Amino acid sequence: MIRKLLFISISFFVLFASNQHAALADVDLPDASAPGVYTAYLHDGGSILDIVGSCYPQSLELSSTPCAGVRWPTPLEDPLYGFIRLNREEFPLVIDRVADPAALFIDLDRSGRFQEIEWMRRLADGRFLAAASFRLYYEAEAKPLCYPIFLIWNPFSPYRIVFCRASYRRGELELGGIVYQIVLVDENTDGRYDDLEQTRLYIDLDRDGVFLATDYSHERYWLSEPFNIAGTVYRVASVSPGGTRMVVEETDEWVAEKPSLAVGAPAPLFTAIDRAGAEIALTALRGEIVLLVFWASWCPACREELLQLAAIVADYTADRVVMIGINLDQNEECFLQAAAEYDFFSFQIHDDLGGPISRLYRITVIPFLYLIDREGMIRGRGLRGEQVRQAIATLLDEQQ
Repeated sequence: MIRKLLFISISFFVLFASNQHAALADVDLPDASAPGVYTAYLHDGGSILDIVGSCYPQSLELSSTPCAGVRWPTPLEDPLYGFIRLNREEFPLVIDRVADPAALFIDLDRSGRFQEIEWMRRLADGRFLAAASFRLYYEAEAKPLCYPIFLIWNPFSPYRIVFCRASYRRGELELGGIVYQIVLVDENTDGRYDDLEQTRLYIDLDRDGVFLATDYSHERYWLSEPFNIAGTVYRVASVSPGGTRMVVEETDEWVAEKPSLAVGAPAPLFTAIDRAGAEIALTALRGEIVLLVFWASWCPACREELLQLAAIVADYTADRVVMIGINLDQNEECFLQAAAEYDFFSFQIHDDLGGPISRLYRITVIPFLYLIDREGMIRGRGLRGEQVRQAIATLLDEQQ
């Protein structure tokens, strides 16, 4: 399986990798009283686990050599030293391995006073988990703000500690005469929310009190991307560094409304040209059970999965089950070669990497499959192998 986004699960603390690092320059806050300009005021929302159970992990190297200029706690018998960088400042940290578990000390406010941080628990793989709340001083805030993070340390790989944000900002934003609950999440755990490319915005568009935080969410945006609500397109103009104030402006840019991709939602419609040059519209396939398969010839897992899907679809040909291949090869030549070799589909469409259909369905992983019922509703997503067979069988049973 090819992944474009890699996460660390906070709920189960399964460590992956990330190379997501970017920063934008500070921008002046627009005049919030101008027409088409909207302001939201936000506050600490509580535990990030109430919103999302994953994060982009950050890490820092530890050294057995202390850095000069810091009054480290004493006595220390087997220490490892490091600095956590938050809000463009460095907070000293030390782990003393003299006992089991090791002792963790952090200067949480850069005052020179270290506090011992108790480990919350030891995980099944032997790593230790802790939570610590830092006091960050922002230029636009009258008083320091708390910024909690999770820390994970592995005594078997002791010279690195992993951390990620443990809280978020929450508030309300009125757009088009409707008040929406909103959330800001500092995805790269740098202690600042004004980095528009690394901060997530969640908008409770359904107004059901739940923020859909999955990769198929229609309520999740990067602050750097415009978004469409009820036909009006908006863009975040600025956010204060501490995430307590956000300004949104109407824009002349155009983006379509982000559709829901949850099971039970209508499948987003598209029209495309298939390998034979014929126009294929998803609406024309109403009455059929559709397998929408995103794949590429350079993906080994895709090639393996196609063989299984071809066998499954062959068993259900009489039940009007069709398979549409959305190919993400880089050019037309590669697509035509792959389509000839893997000629299992009812229709084959070349979409390229980041093409309109893969963007519409927000594809970040391949192979990836959507199961669409005869009424055009999404009935399954991310299914593999025998899961597809079982889901088709369930749909057919519902018709009887």
